[in-house]
Amino acid sequence: MYTFSVVVQSRNPAFAELGPYVLAYVDLDEGFRMMTNVIGVTDPVNNMQCGMRVRACWQDQGEGQVSLPMFEPA
Repeated sequence: MYTFSVVVQSRNPAFAELGPYVLAYVDLDEGFRMMTNVIGVTDPVNNMQCGMRVRACWQDQGEGQVSLPMFEPA
């Protein structure tokens, strides 16, 4: 992971249930960088660090109509 930010407060009620979540730039082994979410982190405020290894996973959105690439700690 290249860099990240933990979003702690969202003023939009549609995102109220997310709680703190991680928005990150991930450097892929294939040589490019992408912006994504890092999921599966129990305490993102204290357990995230630049340089940590992550792996791709897919998360269904909108009743399974769309799957988005996200990342989780490796």
